[in-house]
Amino acid sequence: MSFRTKHFPQPKQDRAKDTVDLVIKEADKAIKAGGEAAVRIQEISKAAKVSIGSIYHHFGDRDGLIRATYVHNFSTAVREDINRVKAFHEQDAHDPRNCIALRRNAQFFDRTLQSFAS
Repeated sequence: MSFRTKHFPQPKQDRAKDTVDLVIKEADKAIKAGGEAAVRIQEISKAAKVSIGSIYHHFGDRDGLIRATYVHNFSTAVREDINRVKAFHEQDAHDPRNCIALRRNAQFFDRTLQSFAS
């Protein structure tokens, strides 16, 4: 699943993809450790071992990096949820209790998507 948005860099070269992945990984660590305020370009650059210019090239600015990190995390969660639903459908879809649970999860997911979009 490819999540294309103006808030997420889509490099074509493998090395650039690796750079984006490393930077997002370090930004995610910073956000988990101290919130958005902990995202500091210079520290992310050092931890990811990439140039500051490369970060600005791919993400535009600090806010772009934060947005891209959230988009990455959200799209990863969606991909994992889709895989769980597929596995559920293949195994237990005919049990009424599972159908009720799936419906509740789908409603929650729909509300989450709506709040994310607004």
